[in-house]
Amino acid sequence: MRHSGRILRFDGISGYGSIVSDDDEEIRLHAADLRDDKYLFVPGTEVSFEIEESGHGLKAYDVALAGSTGGPVLYVLSSRREEAEEDLCDVLPRSEFLREITEVIVVAVPSLSARQILQLRAHLARFALSHHWIEG
Repeated sequence: MRHSGRILRFDGISGYGSIVSDDDEEIRLHAADLRDDKYLFVPGTEVSFEIEESGHGLKAYDVALAGSTGGPVLYVLSSRREEAEEDLCDVLPRSEFLREITEVIVVAVPSLSARQILQLRAHLARFALSHHWIEG
């Protein structure tokens, strides 16, 4: 049975955190049990999840953003490519770019939903890749 709640706390480095269910029960979670990118799971994010009993109490698994279908999101990009500029810049790995841009988005517009952040990040990553700012 799926349950719903909100992220209470989550440490993206250790991968551990907790959810407070709609019934006000605190449930442990780990990054391995997240369906979406762990950087989207910030305090207050609405989620749906399954619960199992573990040796340390209740544990959430199959944790997804509320309303997430798990299906692909379609993005359309222009086929026009700008000629490479002579100025050189650092090319970031995609994972580092996504981590940094997520922090910028969350600070700049904290009212965005996790789903909106996910969509915006994907669009920005494709744009950055088309301009060779990041490694694919």
